[in-house]
Amino acid sequence: MHSGQLWLMIACLMHVPLALAAVLPRVMSEAEERRWAGLCRLWAGAAFGVFISFMMEPGKLAGALILPWIAFAFSVAYAGMTFTWRHRRRGPWHEVLLGFASLNFAGSAVWLAAHRAGYSLLGFEEPWVTWTAAHFLVLGTSTLVIAAVIGRGLNPSRRHVLMAIMLILAMPVTATGIQFEMAYVERAGAWITAFATSWLAIEILSCRKIGVGWRRPALDLASVCLLGGVGLAFAFTLRVVFEWGSPSIGFMVRWHAGLNTLGFAMLGLLALATRPPDRANRPAVD
Repeated sequence: MHSGQLWLMIACLMHVPLALAAVLPRVMSEAEERRWAGLCRLWAGAAFGVFISFMMEPGKLAGALILPWIAFAFSVAYAGMTFTWRHRRRGPWHEVLLGFASLNFAGSAVWLAAHRAGYSLLGFEEPWVTWTAAHFLVLGTSTLVIAAVIGRGLNPSRRHVLMAIMLILAMPVTATGIQFEMAYVERAGAWITAFATSWLAIEILSCRKIGVGWRRPALDLASVCLLGGVGLAFAFTLRVVFEWGSPSIGFMVRWHAGLNTLGFAMLGLLALATRPPDRANRPAVD
């Protein structure tokens, strides 16, 4: 199992339950929470299939073991988009992010299934299939969930709405540029991603009221790791432009992906998923 596959498996098995726990307690009516809790219980069985699949070589059996994860991911996507549409279409910017995070989760599941079944997708071979699945899950899902939950502790302003729009656009703009071989669109997506994620890291560092106890330094370290990951991505961009020898692809897969997966997403989700409940901050719902 190479580094990219390891980070992808960790994201599936650890980020997803932490993201569900981070989102669940304070954004839904009691009836919606019961339905969402039912989806959370489906995670264990689906995750077991993912774990066994990663212990095998890609093929039909490994791909078949991912089918429960596909069903789980699309169920979460439906629940997330339904929640966003019903309760937040004119509401706080941060809650709208949850619907897009759930859509990206479904997208990551499709790429994960292609990876484990050993198929190319949209003309991409390995390791691009693995890397795309990981980006959909870490950048598209975990990062948006962290931004959504962090947003509840920020004073709402227009600048945060702009940050949210950029976070939403980061994945689709970059993916469009890569798919249709439009270098300028791909570069625009890369710059949007770097600017939006750096902005999110700075917001987390500057808002000291988010997180108590060990969670505050954990969020600080997560933000520093995110900035480090952005810095490595910028260094890799300069390597391509100026044809330098480093950082290499292998280095980026190990360190850029590791900083984002373990350093930022894991620490950030863990701190937010275990925060003390504050029912007084529950948004009004129908």
